[in-house]
Amino acid sequence: IKLSRFEGLQEQISDLSLADGSADWSRKLVGRDHLFVATDTRYQLAGSVTVRGELRYPGVYPLAPGMNLADALDLAGGFTDEAFPFGLVLNRPSVTDAQRSARQRVQAFESRDLLQNNLGGNADNAIPLNDQKLLLDSLYGEAIEGRLIIDMADTIAGLREKDTRIYLQAGDELTVPRKLYLVQVVGAVLQPGAIFYKEGQSIDGYLEQAGGATRFSDKENIYLLKANGRITKDRGARVGMGDVIVVPSKIEKPVDWGGAIANAATIIYNLAVTY
Repeated sequence: IKLSRFEGLQEQISDLSLADGSADWSRKLVGRDHLFVATDTRYQLAGSVTVRGELRYPGVYPLAPGMNLADALDLAGGFTDEAFPFGLVLNRPSVTDAQRSARQRVQAFESRDLLQNNLGGNADNAIPLNDQKLLLDSLYGEAIEGRLIIDMADTIAGLREKDTRIYLQAGDELTVPRKLYLVQVVGAVLQPGAIFYKEGQSIDGYLEQAGGATRFSDKENIYLLKANGRITKDRGARVGMGDVIVVPSKIEKPVDWGGAIANAATIIYNLAVTY
């Protein structure tokens, strides 16, 4: 701690030491005095994390060195009775930047591939401009989230037992959603919409409730978007609450566009460190 004081035109700087107790703390400050207190970087906060949703004490918490996901959830008082831990969303600013960069690279590649296909191939097989726009919009029309994919446990203790050290960074945002007893069916089905979740019901069972796939659907590339952000094309995968079943539309073209959409969606939405 230093004290700067002007005597006339001369500046005098005094060193006020706390360590040896020699500082004269009885001296009074006068006009034009400046007191400088240095920052000890050992105790400087590394930033903060924001915790929202179904937790007992949501809010903004200081980021301690080595803080992990389980620590932050503990600080926020743990889950409420209506919490849906499997759907927890962890957003990270640096991941948003990485996803945006990957999105631009994939978009440039796919656009170039479409152009080369149309210019170099048979005109009868060329994809119309409207269909090209529809295809590219399906790949790149969604907002970038910056979401990290996490295999969550039902409890914080269970998360610690997984021995998965998900260390947090400044600016991270955690959101724990409320239980959603629904499954969404979207895309090329007769009745897209939300269907009440039924434990053990298969993808085909939900598709049947949605009226079945239309004749324009790409049945070979139906995929399941899990509540934790993962994507699977396994038709026998277990459907959980909050999941989304996606039925792509088929574009009559020798290229496997349905597979391209699913694969590109995986790259775009899930590019991040996966835990």
